[in-house]
Amino acid sequence: MTKMGSGIAGWAGLAVLLLALSDHADAFSPMHGGLRRNFIGRRPMQCGTASMRNNRAAPRMNLDPNTEGMVGSDQDALALMVNDPVGSFQPVGGNKGIVARKEDLTREILSFSLPVLGSVLVEPILTLVDTWFIGNQLPMAMGDIGLAALAANCALFNLITTALSFFCTATTSVVARNSERDPDVVGRSIVNGVFLSTVVGTVIAAGLVIARTTILSTGFHVAPRAVKVASDYLMIRALSVPATLANYVGTGACLGVGDTKTPLYGIIAATIANVVGDWFCVCVLGWGVAGAAVATSVSSYVGALVTIELLRKKVKTKWRGVPKLAELKPFLSVSGALLLSAVLVGFTYSMTTTVANSGGIIAEAASHQIGLQTWWLFSFICIPLSLAAQSIAPREIAADRSEVAESLVNKLIGMSVVLSGIVGVASWAIPTFCPGTFTRDVAVAASLRSITFKSVLSQVLMTVNCPLDGINIGCGRIFQHISAGALSSLAAWVVFSQGVGLQQAWTAMLVFAIVRTFVNLVSLPSLYKKLRQSRPEAGVSVPIGAPQGA
Repeated sequence: MTKMGSGIAGWAGLAVLLLALSDHADAFSPMHGGLRRNFIGRRPMQCGTASMRNNRAAPRMNLDPNTEGMVGSDQDALALMVNDPVGSFQPVGGNKGIVARKEDLTREILSFSLPVLGSVLVEPILTLVDTWFIGNQLPMAMGDIGLAALAANCALFNLITTALSFFCTATTSVVARNSERDPDVVGRSIVNGVFLSTVVGTVIAAGLVIARTTILSTGFHVAPRAVKVASDYLMIRALSVPATLANYVGTGACLGVGDTKTPLYGIIAATIANVVGDWFCVCVLGWGVAGAAVATSVSSYVGALVTIELLRKKVKTKWRGVPKLAELKPFLSVSGALLLSAVLVGFTYSMTTTVANSGGIIAEAASHQIGLQTWWLFSFICIPLSLAAQSIAPREIAADRSEVAESLVNKLIGMSVVLSGIVGVASWAIPTFCPGTFTRDVAVAASLRSITFKSVLSQVLMTVNCPLDGINIGCGRIFQHISAGALSSLAAWVVFSQGVGLQQAWTAMLVFAIVRTFVNLVSLPSLYKKLRQSRPEAGVSVPIGAPQGA
């Protein structure tokens, strides 16, 4: 089998694996002692007291400037609103004892995380497909320039998708809060979300097309030889932004109604479309890097359309004209407290590409593209654990089961440590044993191997960090979450200011991971203390998000 044939077979295998995940997503369902999902038209099992359910139906969110985020029911309300599909993963039998509830946690985490994994991998997989085709199917010299051009574009789109991921969070919140009470509101919310994502995506796409040369040359320091190729790619890929944001809305709506399988079908469709499109546009038509952009843009729309169309079969939607500003407010306000951290992290990742490109060496820019995209792909693997923390922790805290919340924290940390070891081995093996996977250039492969240590260590640390971020958000510790993002980004920017080139970029990435890990770990003892103080037997109730000594 040729290298091209084996590559396409590999991507097809990935699609089959994702399909298998979707087919077995119910392995932890009620018949296996697991969990019930909350679909539209199917009343969920309730968990906790009546007052707790009322709080879910109408959560409050009032910032107290004297605390680290939210206090009392306010901190629970924000945590419940952020990626908490109300009742989506309720334990069977609402009055289980603490011990039985703890035993359910592992199944609940897995039932949430496995299907969600596919939906969060769509963007990095599409980019990785482009990277493989450009690195292997173009002439060597053109392939290196193509990878350098792709590096800046991928950094830019990573920034955009990270900063605007609140479309998924906000949609999940709005849909979840109305899924049981008013299906019509759910349908209207989805339509409003798609409308807003289309408008915002179109504005961003227009801006990218108009200012593409300035963005690439000034913002990302793309080498002169690669500017034209990078500009062509950006002009075409910019057209996919509305579809990407609409896919966020569709995925968020699915999670809001407890449907974790539909997003997987979307990513399978997008992956297949991208592989076939890359082969046809790059190899058959000979369009090169621009062909990869065409394939990715088309596949983004395929994925979004599949997700939303399947969702429409479960949720009644109807276009009733341009929504009023008041109807759009939920999408603009729910994730405001988290937007700053997302933007900071997105800029930091983008800056690594700017610094790597500033050295002016095409081989370094090409190797950075390969290294960053494989790093980016592996970094998404732990995101489902973060989302599980954001979904489960607030329910346990609101139900006065802080002991269960503490057990959840321990399980997530343990899972992240195991997962970090697996991810570390995989990220080390690719440049060590398979340096030619994404390039045939010996110089690019050697450059990629030179950053292996920094890449692997930062990957391992960030795999542990991601669930810790989710734990902080789920427990209402928004101040700690923002602090970790701000301090780690600041440390990375200090390193960025000290030099240019590939090594400097990955040194900054490693420093970013170390500082973020340190800040998150330092804050853990106070979290454990607050959780233990808030147990009913402790005789005192301490708001989880409140300062020490409150």
